[in-house]
Amino acid sequence: MCQQGRTGAHVRAQNIRRQVGVPSVQFSPVNLSNFTPVLTARTICSPYNWRYTTATHTIRMRVSLRSLGWYHLAGAAGGAVMTLWSASQGGALVGGSLAFAAIPFALSAWAGRRLLADTPDARRIAVAVQVLQIPIVILPALVWKFVAGVIASATLTMTGLGLYVGAEATWFIGSGDLRGLPATLGINVAPLVIIVLLLRARVARENAPPDLTQASRPVV
Repeated sequence: MCQQGRTGAHVRAQNIRRQVGVPSVQFSPVNLSNFTPVLTARTICSPYNWRYTTATHTIRMRVSLRSLGWYHLAGAAGGAVMTLWSASQGGALVGGSLAFAAIPFALSAWAGRRLLADTPDARRIAVAVQVLQIPIVILPALVWKFVAGVIASATLTMTGLGLYVGAEATWFIGSGDLRGLPATLGINVAPLVIIVLLLRARVARENAPPDLTQASRPVV
């Protein structure tokens, strides 16, 4: 414990503290769906013998599988809306048919449903959907761009480097005439974040403390 000489200002400060009082707040761990606060307290003694308590906390982000499932379903819904809108406007559909153009978004919807149900293959399907969204290739030899959700891309074109962040529901596939699109090579890093969240969601569930509220009933 720190020992320092008492000054008049220090004594007056202590008297004020005795008269006013210092409220104390007790923190208990709170288990939220997305965040788990872990609160600890420590006492610090300053060179002037002022004692005060500070609270430090560590927040570990945990995204539930259900949240990721709804994310995949939202991306699929956006793709369905954009595909139907393009068809209603007479736009060229990928593969020439509505059913073919909806394939990747249907895969995203399937992954979302499996994540909501927490099936054993849910994460593998979701990871596959996200991997398909990483590369961005728009060249005469090959065209591929699939986005069903958030995009955070870095692309290289003839005019330079481009950065973009937003939300899209897009699927380009094919080869040949680019139809006015600039030749592009790039990467979408947003799916990498989703993949990490999928893996962390699995670890969080496996390492979660047991639910003590579900106590077994005694056998009569």
